[in-house]
Amino acid sequence: MCRSDTLRTTGSAALIALLMAASVLGPAPEAAAQGEPEIFVTVDPPAVALGGTVQYTLRLQTGGHQDARLTSNPGFGSLEVLGTSRGTEFVSTPTGAELSYTFTFTLRATAVGDHAIEGPGAVVGGKALKGREVKVIVVDRGESPPVGAEGTQAVFIKATFSNPRPYVGEQVQAEYAMYLDERRVGPFGVDVVDLQAPAFDGFWIENLGEQIRASARRAVVGDREYAVRPIQIMSIFPLRAGEIEIGAMKMEVEASGRNSLRRQRLTLTTEPDLMEVRPLPAGAPGGFSSSNVGQYRLKVTVDKAKVGVGEPLMVQIKVEGTGMIGRLKLPELPEGEGYRLLEPVERKNSGPIGQLMGGDKTAEVVVTPTRAGVLTIPALTLHTFEPTEGRYVSQSSRAISVAVTGTSVAPDEEVELVERDVSKPEALRLAEMPLEPLRPLAVEGGAGPGEVFGEPWFLLGLVGPPSGFLAWVLVGAWRRRWKGGAEVRKRQSAPKLARAQFKEAAAQAAAGQEAQACATISAAMTAWLASALELAPGGVTASRLSRLLPERGVSPERVAELLALREVCDQARFGGALSEPAEALVVRAQALLDEIEGAKS
Repeated sequence: MCRSDTLRTTGSAALIALLMAASVLGPAPEAAAQGEPEIFVTVDPPAVALGGTVQYTLRLQTGGHQDARLTSNPGFGSLEVLGTSRGTEFVSTPTGAELSYTFTFTLRATAVGDHAIEGPGAVVGGKALKGREVKVIVVDRGESPPVGAEGTQAVFIKATFSNPRPYVGEQVQAEYAMYLDERRVGPFGVDVVDLQAPAFDGFWIENLGEQIRASARRAVVGDREYAVRPIQIMSIFPLRAGEIEIGAMKMEVEASGRNSLRRQRLTLTTEPDLMEVRPLPAGAPGGFSSSNVGQYRLKVTVDKAKVGVGEPLMVQIKVEGTGMIGRLKLPELPEGEGYRLLEPVERKNSGPIGQLMGGDKTAEVVVTPTRAGVLTIPALTLHTFEPTEGRYVSQSSRAISVAVTGTSVAPDEEVELVERDVSKPEALRLAEMPLEPLRPLAVEGGAGPGEVFGEPWFLLGLVGPPSGFLAWVLVGAWRRRWKGGAEVRKRQSAPKLARAQFKEAAAQAAAGQEAQACATISAAMTAWLASALELAPGGVTASRLSRLLPERGVSPERVAELLALREVCDQARFGGALSEPAEALVVRAQALLDEIEGAKS
């Protein structure tokens, strides 16, 4: 047997002995959680000149105290084994603990050509694993070994996307991570000096920072094993169809080599990515909103099963799931006979759900019944697009019946609200009890009861309270009149301010700033409508405009045109494509302002 064969046999025997020891020397079961075992095989460098050396590394990763043994040895072929070493690493992770055994073989190239090293087999925790086959290219002395572009760097950053061809509005998980070859980087790791985040024009962005620590892992790129450290994880939602370019991330880092303490500054960048965004397919159901893309569930409930005429009833419309929860459009409770509605109050809760962004959105509507009998809350329907299945989904709630007692009122009569039946507190009950008559006390050495009425302080006390009350009434009336005049002046000046903002939007559109021009148009219309309808700016919703503008003499056609213009401007603000130039939108907005103001007067 030649020397190389002896070394190869000795190396395999040593590997088996080391693995047998590893299966006994692991931590106690309570010290680490059982995880998914893995096997990593790498070779460094993948190409070498004749007589040069390479390092073959086998790492078995367990989830704590698990038996590990080889079932087949790595086949080194003509590569000569010069020596072996081993190491054990115990790491605490967000999901438990990991124990890994690393075995390194130093090999010498003895023949020119491509040499395949057959992957070893192992059993870890009862699970059979098979290492991948790696190749070593050996060239003749004096020749330059080929160097591959992938998996040859000690540290680099890389962007990955969960779906390169999403639909409009579909959630895509984007990860920017640093890949670190710990065998070639110094013991002090890598320090980030500067970071330039990529540009996401045309996307809605939600940060998933809580997922960064839990996503640390290891990966093999080329023939090297890397520790993967996520830098930024986010959910991105494309807002328009077509090809959208995602900018590159640029990072300045400082690091030192494995055998050097001198730190060097490196510039790491990712390549710009081009994402192909598909439009939503045809066949959308009536009433579908393009922002309702995701996985959602609809739930409608009421807070009471029995009420009296005039007693408020709360109807809750709740949708929960994953997607752009902030832009989700909820189904609306329609007007009907036998009840009156107040404007819904909406609220949302959003955050990471697993590896996706989601949450819930709720609308609470106060319903006041106007007649006795049975009040039926009609079934509501939510239309969504399910991107993973590529189809539209419609889900409906069940109709809810509520018993109403009392005396009905005519539709044009005011409804007298009914207070809830609650027991009175003891303090209130005692305060409502009648008081006994008060008797004057005898005063020693002072004026008698009849002499008090002539004292000056008594007359002042008698006249002072009515005079103060009269002054309070007069001052309050004056303040209300002054405040009412200020409100009138504010409403009268709102159209003038809107026209000034429209001129500003026209200048922005002429300068090519279409998204900014649309934002100015939207802000001007919101401020003008809020003042004209006596609403808060946040209360200028589509449902309120559809109800209040016709009451002020605006035709349904103009209302529909106004709502369509607001929708176009809102989409353009978030990177959506414009169907017409921004200058034309300014002209439409001015014309609508003039026509609606004329209808009101």
